[in-house]
Amino acid sequence: MDPAEPIDVIPLQLSGRIFGIDQRLVRGVEPMEAYTPVPAGPEFLLGMVLVDGTVVAMVDLAWLLGTPSDRSSYRYQVVLRRGRLEVACGVETVGRARRIVPEELTATDDGLYLCLGATLDGMTVIDGEALLAESVLIPSTESDDDDDDAEEEAD
Repeated sequence: MDPAEPIDVIPLQLSGRIFGIDQRLVRGVEPMEAYTPVPAGPEFLLGMVLVDGTVVAMVDLAWLLGTPSDRSSYRYQVVLRRGRLEVACGVETVGRARRIVPEELTATDDGLYLCLGATLDGMTVIDGEALLAESVLIPSTESDDDDDDAEEEAD
């Protein structure tokens, strides 16, 4: 992303805060649907939901960003897509797209993850590319496997 190039972001409300995400990553917005919980899934995985006939992971975006999560307040699901990876995120409200210039964002000091910075009016802009990286959404089990192998060798 060119920091001088304006981008359109979609404002999303989570935990009473306004976040923005690049509109190019937003596939759609729908009323929140019931999702099917996944036993023993990662903490950020709310479950699975059907979107246009496709099963998609429903993730807790607030949890991934490091902000308090009130899952009972989610009224909409925002479907995000990057390449073949597609996820749905529960949010409280969704606003109209607005244009920002990334180089005008200021650093945030509130310890949030996956954020590019904040606008002058306080909207925190999510790094959508980083959010949709497989390394964030698909937990690695390599270290667990390596630990198991080491234990077997010690026996």
